[in-house]
Amino acid sequence: MLKTLNNIFRNPSERTVCYVKNKHISESQFCSDVEATIGLIKAYKNENCLICIDNPYHFLVALLALLSQKTNAIISANRTEKWLNTIRSDFDFILCDSDFVSRESVKFEIIMINDLFYENESRSKNENYKSNIHFSGDEPLSFFTSGSTGKAKKIDKTLGYLTNEVETLNKEFGTISVKARFISSVSHLHIYGLLFYLLFPLLTRRSWNNSLIEFQEQLSVSLSSDKQNVLISSPAFLSRLDEQQIINGLEHVFSSGGLLSKYASCLTRIVLRCTPIEVYGSTESGGIAFRQQHGEHQAWSLFEKINLLAYGDDIELTSPHIGAGNTLILDDYIEFVGHNQIMLLGRKDRIVKIGEKRVSLDEIESFIMGIDYIDQCRAVLLSGKRPQVGCVIILSNQGVKFLDLNGRKELTEHLKSQMRLRFEATTLPRKWRIVANFPMNSQSKVDIISLEALFHTS
Repeated sequence: MLKTLNNIFRNPSERTVCYVKNKHISESQFCSDVEATIGLIKAYKNENCLICIDNPYHFLVALLALLSQKTNAIISANRTEKWLNTIRSDFDFILCDSDFVSRESVKFEIIMINDLFYENESRSKNENYKSNIHFSGDEPLSFFTSGSTGKAKKIDKTLGYLTNEVETLNKEFGTISVKARFISSVSHLHIYGLLFYLLFPLLTRRSWNNSLIEFQEQLSVSLSSDKQNVLISSPAFLSRLDEQQIINGLEHVFSSGGLLSKYASCLTRIVLRCTPIEVYGSTESGGIAFRQQHGEHQAWSLFEKINLLAYGDDIELTSPHIGAGNTLILDDYIEFVGHNQIMLLGRKDRIVKIGEKRVSLDEIESFIMGIDYIDQCRAVLLSGKRPQVGCVIILSNQGVKFLDLNGRKELTEHLKSQMRLRFEATTLPRKWRIVANFPMNSQSKVDIISLEALFHTS
């Protein structure tokens, strides 16, 4: 796929790269925009740039311009002043397309990219376009991620790791129509969104819709009429689908960023007419495995060239997504259940001790989400004289009806009675909170601190 990227710049075509409302942006226009952006940032070669660009097309143009100049591109969904000052030592300047922060209150250089694209429109039909851009694969970029703990972590990558992952995706999902249009409810500022929503269609000569989807109603009007659409989504979006609004026209639906409940998978199949393809991995590891939930306890299939070796409870990963010769110890407990198939048993950092008994918060969540009344569940360890587990739950439609008819106490007693079939009494959750949606942080992750705060109020 690195070769494909270089070929795009060497000999760009007039095929459509993306759709911006009623406007089609061609491959040659894309390459010309990258060249123009290089001119804007050429003086910053070998420095570190934080990209804060909301427009997906502008973002990808800026990213490739930076990488072509060996400028380290830093990507973070969080852009609050407090956060920017926290990571200030990691970047030299910011490339952005909006006044998201007061220039008077920060101490770094900000370069606006907006006007560049309007000025460059006149060159969209340059038939004599030639480019000297060439990528080697070792161009550096970094992601800031909150992970499962809510604490930020900087993860260094190279362009080669990302193009390797796109090659993996194309081998596994290459049957997607070449005319497919990619639509996303996931930000390109996350590695999942960047890979699936932008790089996958670009490097396989498909196209994307340049407006992010926030609501189900937007999805309906964003689909191309030929029914060859691919939705890049998340458990949070899919679990909120309205089953009264059936949507046709999707060829595939992908989900990542967390486990998809059985209820949400079934709901997606009903509403969007597709069984979602779940992808397991992380910013650090890249994609590891995938599955579609066709039954109970569905196993995950490893992507090609992904190798896992068990050393006791530790699982060592080797993968082209982290580089040849590199290894990574996963944060999850994994069970091997067949050739290139695994079951996820929960994260190591979510094993807690309650009443001298060890229990997995992941296992509690998974079990509760298997109960018909529950759509989503998050379990947290609550501190105090005696540590105890609290559960924040989102009800399914069936659960809402049960709650209306029987009340909160009857609902929690039902959940506890089901849990006693699996868990020891001392480890059962002691506190419950029912919410419509989980609190999310700026990186579209469930905000652990806000979850815990729900139990500090009466």
